Amino acid sequence: MIRHHFIIAVILSLSSMWMTNATASEPGLSSQDVKQWLQHRIALAHMQNDMRRNAGAYQDLPRAYAEKERAYLQNHGYSVERFRSHETRIYNAADALQQTADSAAQATPPPRSQAACENEVAEGIRGATVAPDELEQELAQMRALGLPEAQIEQIRQAQLQLRGSANDTARQTCALEAQAAKQLTDHNKAFMQASRPDWAGVEPWLGTLEQFSQWYAGNTPDAPTVD
Repeated sequence: MIRHHFIIAVILSLSSMWMTNATASEPGLSSQDVKQWLQHRIALAHMQNDMRRNAGAYQDLPRAYAEKERAYLQNHGYSVERFRSHETRIYNAADALQQTADSAAQATPPPRSQAACENEVAEGIRGATVAPDELEQELAQMRALGLPEAQIEQIRQAQLQLRGSANDTARQTCALEAQAAKQLTDHNKAFMQASRPDWAGVEPWLGTLEQFSQWYAGNTPDAPTVD
């Protein structure tokens, strides 16, 4: 049962991460838009690295970088907010394209039925309890060891109650799981729909975006070249 509650929590937390993107009134990003964004993002990363290497020259390095970043972007026709918005849209589109490619490459198994879910969860609950015949044997051993009869009866009732409530608990758990799965599907569809106008502009630059991410993370020595 713990595993199923964990699945529900993961589904809900993931679904909450996927909803930021372009508004419906904005046109899709073109390939040129993405190219320009990449050129400026790489230039800003070089600036940031240079400032880090000379951190002693700044009283407040983060603030100094923020000021230089803002000035750089203004000189190239961006506000910081617009540049950040393009970044979000580009990476959302890249994520959506990757999800689409992954879905095409491997068949998604059909979701299990409500009955199958309930059977699995109920069996898991019952499996965590002692079978009735084994329970009586264990209780007899406890009695032989001198455990008070009142405590023995408490143990018996707790085990019986847990087994008896397995079906009800399974129904509740699987209903929550089905609700969470539907929310995930709805959020994912909305995410795909919102990012779709940017797909055509982002797709030619997927490789370069990955190269930039690897370089920025320090995994490769050279920044990508954007011509």
